Amino acid sequence: MYKAFEKLVGTDVDDLSKLVEATPSCLKVVAKDGTLLQMNPKGLSLIDAKDFNRVAGNDVYDLVCPEDRSRYMAFNEQVCAGESGTMIFDIIGLKGKRRTMETFAGPYTLTTGEVAQIAITNDISERVQNEQAILEQEQALEDAARLSSLGEFAANIAHEINNPLAIIYGNAQLLEMELATLDPAKAGSVHQTLNTMISTIERTSKIITSLKNFSRTPDYGDLKWVRAVEVVNDTLSLCSQRFVDRGIQVHISIPHSVHVFCEPVGLNQIFMNLLNNSSDAITGTQGAWIRVETQIVESKLQITVTDSGPGIPQNIQKKLLQPFFTTKEPGKGTGLGLSISASTLERMHGRLFYNAKHPNTQFVLEFTKHKNA
Repeated sequence: MYKAFEKLVGTDVDDLSKLVEATPSCLKVVAKDGTLLQMNPKGLSLIDAKDFNRVAGNDVYDLVCPEDRSRYMAFNEQVCAGESGTMIFDIIGLKGKRRTMETFAGPYTLTTGEVAQIAITNDISERVQNEQAILEQEQALEDAARLSSLGEFAANIAHEINNPLAIIYGNAQLLEMELATLDPAKAGSVHQTLNTMISTIERTSKIITSLKNFSRTPDYGDLKWVRAVEVVNDTLSLCSQRFVDRGIQVHISIPHSVHVFCEPVGLNQIFMNLLNNSSDAITGTQGAWIRVETQIVESKLQITVTDSGPGIPQNIQKKLLQPFFTTKEPGKGTGLGLSISASTLERMHGRLFYNAKHPNTQFVLEFTKHKNA
């Protein structure tokens, strides 16, 4: 079968035969109109053809799956016009089996003067399936961590909402009683009570809005500029009562002008994770505190989350970002929070790391894209 090919490409047939037979990839030549001029045994096996005579002269476009066909036709025309390139596409073999292929193609001038596509093509179906499985696992882990975080502070959310509602209810009763015997001397008191009710309602509304935002699935394909302090404050609106109940002082020192290029929901979840970890670690200690601050280091913005803890033992520092590693008691931690937070920040072109040089426990969120505005 190589004699006919030799007439087209002008290559010594003995050398060509050895080369084609030894190639572990599909080697094929396709004319500008899509006619299959030649294909080696490996290629024939990938399309489920017993021999080349079964497909010689056929339109190779018929093997390409419908959704990729027009793109492949344009690719073939581009190569036959003199440009080399690569492409990933799906084919459907003669027996109906679908495969994902990656081709490396370039122009080749036949002895007739016509320019055709000569390509080495590999079956990457298994690789694509594995990559998809990894993406699905990462998404599942991320969802699990988000749900775990939601579960951790669900009781706190109820507490956050029930307290404001109790205040509103109590104040409403006071208003009802005072209105019955209202006189000018009490007008100021009623006004003050109404203001308290309004601010409490606004706080409750903010908690609900923050919870809705936190529960939303992040879209890392749509990064945007946001004020860093607003993301931190949104997070705190969901768990501030937790810190109050545990006697933990939280200090936020982030200039209002600092913006980071991020996915707000994803960043919110990172802060929630770090703040919860700090809270769990320092609860019950005297003078417990958490500080969230910013600094510029080598033109990169660093947002540090530091707590009053004495730091993390050196022997486990390298394991902190590993999936399923946790120092918490069984049933109190999944070991996914930090690892997913690190991968989440990478999607935003950032980096999460533990600062072993700080005397207290400190995690650093580092952003390459930031601005003051």
